[in-house]
Amino acid sequence: MQSRRLAVRLTALVVAVAAVLGGPLVPGVDLAPPAPAPVSGNVGQGSVAVEAVAFGETGYRLERGAHGSGAYYLVAPDAFVEVASVDGRPMLVYEVRIADLGYARSTTAFPSEGAVGTVRISLGKDALSPERIAAGRYRAEVRVLARANERDRVLDERTVEIEVRG
Repeated sequence: MQSRRLAVRLTALVVAVAAVLGGPLVPGVDLAPPAPAPVSGNVGQGSVAVEAVAFGETGYRLERGAHGSGAYYLVAPDAFVEVASVDGRPMLVYEVRIADLGYARSTTAFPSEGAVGTVRISLGKDALSPERIAAGRYRAEVRVLARANERDRVLDERTVEIEVRG
């Protein structure tokens, strides 16, 4: 019983000391873990040399969801960017714009400095309310661009047809 009471008192003492040391009464002592290191380099700064860009001209569609909500989801093939070199922290952006719906969806990849090879960029699913869908097909502008030093450089763009299913 005595050892149990002693353990409780010691625990309470340790908590009290930690609270005083970590609180505002003792400046300069911080018991919190250090903040993670910032991403090296400024995101969106630098350059990327691209050898080729590939994305489908077909396979774009709005599919009705299967869970009863009636929402439509944009399905798009992946884009592939063949990177020759990367300096700094540039961005690669893949975007789809359906002007008739006032809709745009994009996703961004951040190739690592010094990286070479193929970068795969996938668009995540995004729901559109069924009230917005009035036609069986829509035209869309699809493009892949490099964004660096506050400038966009279009790597490839084309107009595709979006099929509505469901």
